[in-house]
Parts: sequence; structure tokens; C-alpha cells
Amino acid sequence: MLVLGVLVAGPVRGQPAATPATDPKDPAAAGSATPPTEPSATPPASEDGLRRRARQIRELIAGTLDVEVEPESLFVIDLGDPTQVGPHGARLLALLQSLDQAEPEPAPEPPSRGRSRRRVEPEPEPEPALETPRSPADDYADALREYLELSADERQEVLDRHLRRRAAAKAEREASSRREARLAAVTRTADRLEAFLAGTLDLDVDPHALLELDLGDEEEIGLSPERRRTWPPPPSPTDGTPKGDAPKKEGDGTEGGAKGSTTDGGTKGDGTEGGAPKGDGTEGSAAKGDGTEGDAPKGDAPKGDAAEDAPPEAGTPPATPPSADALAVAEARLDELRRRFLALPESEKAAHFDLHARRQREAREAEAQAAAKAEAEAKAKAEEAEAKADLGEEAVQQITNAEAEAEAAAANKQKAEDEARRARSEADRILARERARLYDIQQIQANYEAEITRRRSERKDNHERATERIAEVNALQQGPLFGAELEQAADALYDGIRTELAATRERLREELRRVREAGTTIPVVGQGLDDDLPAGIDRGVIVELRETLLAKEAELTQLEQEVAWELAQGLRDDVVALNVARLALLDMASPSLRDAVTGFGPRGIDQVQRELDQISVELSFHVLKLPRYKDILLEHLSASPIGVFVGVVQVLLAGLVFLWWRRRSPDLFVRARRWLFRRRPVPRWATMSLTTLWFLERVRRPLELLVLLWLLLHLAGNVDDLPELALLWIVVSWILVGLAVILLLDALAARETRFTRKVTDTSALRIHSLRVVGLNVIAIGMLLGLTAQMVGKGAIYSWVLSTCWVLTVPVVLYLVHRWRPTIHERLTQIPEQGPFVKWALGQEQGLSRFPVAALAAAFLLGRGVAQWFMRRLSGRETTRRVLAYLFRREVAKRAAVAKAEQVERVDDACYSAFDPDRLEPTLADDVAAAELELVTSLVASPRPTFSAVVGERGMGKTTFLGRLQARVGERFKVLSCPEVGLEGLLPELAALTGDRERRDEALTAALRQMGPLVIAIDDAQRLIQPAIRGLRELDRLIALARDAGGQVSWVITMGAAAWHYLNRARGDRVFFEQVVKLPRWSEEQLGALIRKRCEQAGITPSYEGLVVPRQVDPLGHGGEDDRTEAGYYRLLWDFSRGNPAVALHAYRESLFVKPDGTTVVRLFKEPAAAEIESLSLPLLFVLRAIVQLDLAREHELTAATQLPATDVSDALRFCLARGYIEPYDAGVRVTWAWYRTITTVLQRQHLLSAPK
Repeated sequence: MLVLGVLVAGPVRGQPAATPATDPKDPAAAGSATPPTEPSATPPASEDGLRRRARQIRELIAGTLDVEVEPESLFVIDLGDPTQVGPHGARLLALLQSLDQAEPEPAPEPPSRGRSRRRVEPEPEPEPALETPRSPADDYADALREYLELSADERQEVLDRHLRRRAAAKAEREASSRREARLAAVTRTADRLEAFLAGTLDLDVDPHALLELDLGDEEEIGLSPERRRTWPPPPSPTDGTPKGDAPKKEGDGTEGGAKGSTTDGGTKGDGTEGGAPKGDGTEGSAAKGDGTEGDAPKGDAPKGDAAEDAPPEAGTPPATPPSADALAVAEARLDELRRRFLALPESEKAAHFDLHARRQREAREAEAQAAAKAEAEAKAKAEEAEAKADLGEEAVQQITNAEAEAEAAAANKQKAEDEARRARSEADRILARERARLYDIQQIQANYEAEITRRRSERKDNHERATERIAEVNALQQGPLFGAELEQAADALYDGIRTELAATRERLREELRRVREAGTTIPVVGQGLDDDLPAGIDRGVIVELRETLLAKEAELTQLEQEVAWELAQGLRDDVVALNVARLALLDMASPSLRDAVTGFGPRGIDQVQRELDQISVELSFHVLKLPRYKDILLEHLSASPIGVFVGVVQVLLAGLVFLWWRRRSPDLFVRARRWLFRRRPVPRWATMSLTTLWFLERVRRPLELLVLLWLLLHLAGNVDDLPELALLWIVVSWILVGLAVILLLDALAARETRFTRKVTDTSALRIHSLRVVGLNVIAIGMLLGLTAQMVGKGAIYSWVLSTCWVLTVPVVLYLVHRWRPTIHERLTQIPEQGPFVKWALGQEQGLSRFPVAALAAAFLLGRGVAQWFMRRLSGRETTRRVLAYLFRREVAKRAAVAKAEQVERVDDACYSAFDPDRLEPTLADDVAAAELELVTSLVASPRPTFSAVVGERGMGKTTFLGRLQARVGERFKVLSCPEVGLEGLLPELAALTGDRERRDEALTAALRQMGPLVIAIDDAQRLIQPAIRGLRELDRLIALARDAGGQVSWVITMGAAAWHYLNRARGDRVFFEQVVKLPRWSEEQLGALIRKRCEQAGITPSYEGLVVPRQVDPLGHGGEDDRTEAGYYRLLWDFSRGNPAVALHAYRESLFVKPDGTTVVRLFKEPAAAEIESLSLPLLFVLRAIVQLDLAREHELTAATQLPATDVSDALRFCLARGYIEPYDAGVRVTWAWYRTITTVLQRQHLLSAPK
């Protein structure tokens, strides 16, 4: 590819050198101008293309080349195209050689403009006849030579001239486009302004925008002198309006100023509405008669010397384009219309605006009416289509058949009437008239049937209206609003849903009326006109027609009742759903709206009336539904006879079971009580069962009826699906449950009389009072339940809750009147009468006796309730401890008085009678009875077992083994582990076999051969040393028991402290089959033990020096000494934590003798825990080891505490001196006086495990 123009002439100013442009109309040139990706891809140039290029090069030199052609594209040749360069490039080479030969010498100065023009002008072409034919390629080469032979300045001049022509053409196109756009805008504005003056402006256009004038616009009159000259001068002082633009005078009916304000071809005023002128909009109206000079303005004529610069042959466009005249005419027309508007009086201007505004308003109204009409028509069509779709094909067919029957009946009626008129005899006339009457009834019945069938579609319409309201409430519930926004939205919806509920309720009432009055609006056949005619006259179709109409009458009555009931059921469901939505909306509404609707104001009264109306409608619905249960049952029987049969059998079976229970229940209760009483000892669950049976016997009758009714209702169907059964269940349940509660309260009161002193029998008055109160409560509860079921918890529910307290006033006055003598009697029986009781007893006369009696009754009731709660709580350990603390505090207050009293301790014989180390098995029969049964059952098995009985010192482990031995018999052997441990125990085991010297395998074999045997080892904690390798002896014993096997069972007793140590040391590896922990003794059991010891000692201690505070007297019965004794036993139980040995020691420390020989009880001195807490850690470690060992020797304590022997010896000496421990056998142990205090402190210091 070679660009000759660039190589020779250089780039054209303002154009890129490497961008060839071709004629868009020349495919060959375009193809040659596109740079190929490969040389072979360039197609050869055609002859037409070469000839066209040659012509365009010459036109470029002459200045007439089409401005759309890029000149650079004309000089691009393809070296691969032989048509352009010739064979082997001969033509190109010839061209280049000719250029070298013809190249002139460089001139000293550039040629003048005139000479340049003469040189660039082409030679006159010779006549065609004389021209020698040349090929297109040669012609193209000649054209190239002509251009290339020009000097550089000439070539540059040629290209610059072409660029100027292109720029001028582009500018002209842009100007023309602007003129055309402005022409369209001006014409549109003029047309609209003319239409506005004529009163026909498009309603969507604002007339004020048409009258806006931008004087700063270069194309407007403000900056256009030519257009300004067309406007008239301002009016003179003597003339109030511009010349030729005087407005028409009012009422003259002539054209007036409007005529002078227009041109010859202009518009004249026509005296139309508002004085709006009309015009034809011709262009000639802008040329004359408006005070301008000359003809059309020439504001858009081209000015300047652009045409002079271009040669005549350059083809420059004309100075004034054709659109310029049209634009001037349009502008002149617009200015004329503006002047016409300015010439109008202000009233006419306002009239034009008013006319346009009125037309817009009328158009909007007409559009709205049309839209409403279209919407109504569309809705009617849609409802008709939906009605047909809802009815179904069968219903539509029924309606069609009924309408066809009505049309046939009408035709037959008309025919019968015609026959009656043409009848020749009176009988024929009567028969014809009867036929006409019957056909008329048939027509009415057919239309009535069609109407009834159409009414089925009302169900969907009613339900859709209700569903829309309910959906709004649901959307509000689930929406994002909350707080004040939610309340505001709920308030806005409330009135709408209440209105819809009222309308639905009215429709339901109407449908229920139709159900009751079904068939009353159907025309009856009645007595015929032919009844007086002889029987022998042929009546034709009359008889058959009358029978058909009578059957149709019954059928229509049934159909109307079915349709009305179907609609009533749907409406009732809608009423219930809308009411539920209303109540939900009321919960979301503002407090002011809620208070207004549920209060006693006008809105509240209105809401109560609405709810009463709904209750009446609900009751009417349920009353009408009751007779339909027979049809429902028959329908179920026909659909599922087996299911109905099963249901009847279930009902009969429930009735038979109820009758059997009523007859046999008294005997069953007696048997159950006897069976529970036979259990010894009586477990806790048996006691609770006896109490439950006692109450059930007194309240069972209403509960039995309630269970039977519940069972029958649920066998009959789901109560929630049958509103009538739900209402029945509410009534019956409130009555029966209320009676059961009355009987239960009476039973509770009767049972509590066991804990009161002997008083007058008030059982009849009590049950009467409970019935009075209960019936009022039942009535209020039943009213609330029925109201909530039928209308929800709305205004009536709120009113009942707000006013039910009013009933309490007469009830309280009546009960106080009946109970006043009993209240006075109960007050006088209070042992310690406080100020209130004394004041109440003194108010027996006057008007104050009723309120005082009411206050006294409340006092007695509260006192009784408090005592009842104390009795219920007294069985709990925490309560007992609190009561013991109160007793101890009260006794401590009186300690100063006791110190002044002359008393001394009991003698040694009496003191030793309460020895803690001695327990009688007969007194512990009811202690750990369940645990004894467990161990007995385990050792009775033939397989070898290993059981452990755990309890702290003094809990009766040895006594437990004695009781177990009494249960098992002779095969139960009890051994006491000596202080030396296993070495002393093995000879005792061998002695059981008959040889004390047997050991190891011989011993185990001998034990195995002894057959069934139970070996009990007491005080097995002596086999445990709380030291390193301190469990060796226990492990040897366990290995011995394992090797013995056979039928030998083992039972060991162990102290609680040693067991906790063993459990922590071995954990899960402890292989005892059963671990029994002895329970703590109760205060009653401790009291029985102490009374038995007092009997053995031959003393009867007095508790007169101790005073029990009133708050620890929960039972409220018995003498003062009995209450004090029970309180002191509770104090001992709390101090000893249920340990009988500790309690016995504390009690003997409480016994004193007066000078007169009377044995009295005073508070024992409890050791101070602070004294133990102040000890050093070595001393505490020694005390802990003594507790764990139970019986400790000095070397054992040294091994257990890892303390130096001297420290242990000093610690023992210190503890002996303080009385913490005492010598026992070959060792020491903790004294009973300090046992509970020391163990408590060690547990607080986490040196011992606390009992669970």
C-alpha cells in the first residue's frame, strides 16, 4: 500500500496523515481505503472506481469536489493491484519518471494567488471526437500526475479550500437544523397560542407558558432588530390601546378592534364565549396591516462575504435557505398573536384563562365519570362472572332451567288468558282462567327458584368482605409498627372493622329470619276457581299442574331454608372471626380508645348494646341449630354406621362405669384406707395417700359428674367444633367445679378443727356461708365464661369485672351478721389477747359492731391461715431450724432470771440414765426402717454380698446391727472391730469357724464351708488410717471376703468421716453392693427417746421455766407445758442435727433439781464455736484425725497428721485439758459435749465433708 499524496504533498492541515477517507458511495474506493490485514486480502480496483477517482482528483483541483469525500483517500494505491500500478509496476514507475522530468526548478518566491489559480485550472478537455480512448488506469495516472505536478503551496491551497468548503457545509447543516427546530417550536407555540385565543387549546398545555417571553434570547424580539421593527410604537396618552388593536366594546356585537388588530388574512372577533377571537392562521397575516415597513422581515438573511471567497464553480449553497423564509413567517405570525393577546382587555384575558381552566375541570370530571362508569361496568361484569363461576355448572344450569320454565309458564299463561277471552261457555272460561292463574304461580315459583339459587353466591361476597378486614388486622399485627405508630394505625382501623361487624351481624339476623320464615313468601296454590264446577267436567292439565305446584312449593320451602341456613352458618363464622379481629385490634389500640370502648361512657354503652345484640343473634343461631342435630346424626349414621355404633357403645360403657363406681366407691375407699393403715411403719407416701382419700371422699360427687360429662361431650365430638356443647360445658363445669371447691374448703375447715380447742359446732353455718359465697362466684364466673365464649373479652366482660366487687358488700354484711356470735366466742378463747382483741371484744353495741365484727373476722381468718401455713411448713427442715432458733433466742433472753434461781444438777444416777452410748433397739424400730428392709433383702440372697452401713458417731450403727440380727436370725454373726485393727479382728473371725488360729486360705475355706452366713463387723472405721497406705487392712478384709465367696455375706458399719475419706481415696473402685446411710432422727423420735429415758430415771421434768414464743407455736393447741416441751425437743433436734446421742447428752446437761426436789429443764450451755475456730491448724488437724479414727492412739495421729510426735503429744495434752477429748480404752475420742461443735467447725473449715 502506497500513499502518494502523503509522500509528495505532506499531511493536510488539521487532518491525520494516516487516515484515508473514501467516497461512501464507491464500494471499490472504500475497499481500497481500508488497510488490509494481509496484502492478498485487498481486492483489485474496478475500472469504474479508477475512473471515479480520476474525476474526483480533477474536481478537487477545480474546487468542486463533493464535501463528503476525504481527499486523502484519492491518492492511496495498492502495490498489489496491477490495474493501478501496471504489470510489474510499469505504470507507477512511468508516473514517477515523468514527475522527475517535469519537476520545475525551485522558484525564488511563491507564485501569486492569480497565477496559482491559472496553473491549477485544468486544461480544456478536447472534443470527444478528437480524443483518443484511454484506459481508466491511464486516466487515473494522468489525474495523479496533474495533482502531483502542482507545487506544494498550490497543493496546500487546494486542500485548504476543500476543508473550508467542508466546514461551511457543516455549519450550514447545523444552522439549517437549528432553524428547522426553531421553526417547529415557533410554529407549535403559535398554533397553541392561536388555539388558546380561540378557546380550543389542548387541555394538557399550560397557557401561561405560551405567554412567557425571554428578552435575553438572541432569537427573540429583545435582541432581533428586524423583529422589533414589526412591533408598533407604544400608545399615545390620548389613546389607551395600541393602533389597530383596540378591543371590542362591550355589548356592541361588532368586530371592533379585533378587526383592526388583524391583517387582511387575519382573524376577526366573532363575539363568542368570553370574547375569545378566532383566526385561520394563514401566513399572509404577518405581511401587512400591522404597522411594519415593507414585506416579510429578512432577519435571517445571510450576511458577510462567505460567498465572495468561494469561486462561482464551487457550488456554494444559496445565501438564504428555503427554511429561513418559513421561519420568518412563523415568527411574524407568533408576534402577531402575541400583539393580539396584549391588545385584549384584562377582563377578556382573564376570561380566556377561566375558559381554559373550566374546560380542564370539565374534562377531568368527564374523565372521572367515564372511569367510574367503566369501573362499575367492569365490576358488574366481574361480579356476574364470579357469581356464575361460584355457582358452578350445576347451579348455572338450574338457573337456566328455572328461567326457561318461567318463560314457558308466561307463554302458557298468555295462551290461557287468550283462551279465556275466546271461550264460548262460562265453564271453559273458568277453566282457562284457572290455568292462567296456575301458570302465573308456576312462573313466580320458577323465578323464585332462580333467585334462591343465585343467592348461594352471596356467601363468597360476604366472606371476602370479612376476610379483607381480618387481613388488615393480621398485617398490622405482623407489621413493623410498634408503640405510638401501632396505636395510631389500630385506632384508624377500629371503626371500619366495627362497622363491618355490625353489617355482617345484620345480614346474619336477616338470614336467620329467612330460616324461620322460609316458604312464607312463596305463592300458595290455594283454592281453585274451578271448585264450584261439576266433577264431570274435564279439567285437562289443571289437576296435574296443581299437584306439581304443590310439590314445588314444598321443594322451594326446603331449598330456601337450606340456602338461608348455609348463608347463616357462613355469616356466623364471619361474625366470630371479625369479633376476634376487633378484640385483637383493641389490644393494639391506644389506651384512650380502649378505655372509651370498654368504659362506662357513650362509646362503652354503645359497645355493650352491640355485644348484647350479638349475643341475641348468637342465641338465635344456636336455638335454630339444635333441631338440626337429628339430621346431623342421621347423616353420620348413613355415612358411617360403624362409627356411630362405636360411639353409642362408648357412651353406654361410660354410663355403666359411672353407675358401677357410684355403687362401689364407698367400699373401695374403706378398703384402701385399711390397706394403708396396715403398713408398719407408715411411710410418708401412705400418709399423703390417706389424706388425699379423706378429701376425695368429701368432694368426689361433683367431680364424678364433671368427669362423666367431660367424657360424654368428647365422645360426642370435639367441644371446640360444637359451640352449643361449649356453652353447655361452661355452665356445667362452673357449677360442678364450684360445688367441688365449696366441699373442699369445708373439708379443709373441718380437718383444721382437730387443732383447735373445743368450741361450738359451726359446721352447718360454715357450709351455708361457703355456699353463699360460692354461688356468687359461680354466677360471676359463668357470666364471664359465657360472655367470653360468645362475644369475647370486650365491653361486657370489662363491665362485669369492674362491678363484681359490688356483690361483696351485701354478702359480707350478711355473713358478718350470721357469724357475729361465733366471732365473739373465738376472740374470747385466744390465750394471749392483744390490744386489738380486747378492743374488738368491747365493741358489742352500737353501729360500730358490724365493721368491728368484720375486722375481727378478717383477723381470725388471717390467724387461721397463718397457722395452717405453719403446720404445712413445719415438716420441712428449714422451717424447723428457724423455729428452733426462735425458741433458743427466747430462752436466752430469760437466762438472767434462770441464773438467780436456786437449782443444782441432778445426781449421778439420774445423769447416767441419759448415757449417750446406750441405745435401746426397741426405741429405734421406726428409725431407718426402709434402710433395714434394703439390707435384709440383700443379705437374704444366696450369693455373697458386701454391704456398708454409714453413720456418724452416735447415730445407732450398733443398734442397727442388733435389729438386723433380730431379722436374719442365728446365721447373722456380729463382730466388733478391736482398737488394734485387723490383727485383733482375724482371731475373732477364726473363732467363728471353731479354731482361733486359722488364717488365710484355711480361714476362707472354713468360712465357705459354714454355708449361709452373714458376718457383721461393727466399727470398721478402725481398719482405716487417714495416712499413706492407711487402707491396707481394709483391703485385706475385702480380699478375705472375696476369697471366702460361697454363701457368706458381709455387713460392715463405718463412721461417716472415715467413709468420706475412703470414698475420696478410692472413688469408683469401692465395690460395696450396697451403701446404706442412716437417716437423722426426727424431733418426734428424739422426744420419744428422751421421755423413755426420763421414765427409766424415774423423773418427770418440768418446763415451766421456759417460754415458747407465739411465732413458734404453729399448732395452736395443747397446754403451755406441752408446747414448751415440743419446742425444746425441736431445739435439741436442731443442735444435734438429728443425732440421738448428742441430743441425750444435751438434755442431761439441761436437767436441774430445785430445793423442793422438783426436776426442771433449763437451757443447756452450748459450747462456743469461736473457741474451736481460734485454734491453730495443727490442733485442727489433730482433731480432724481423731474424728476420722473415732478412737485414736498417739502413733496413729502422728501418721495421719504427718506432724512431729512432740507436736501431737502437746496437742493431745492441750485438748485433754480443755475437755475437747477424753481417754477411752487405749486411745482418745472427742467428748459428747464438744462433738457437734468440733464437727461443725471442721466442716466450715472444709477439713471434713459436710453430710448431704
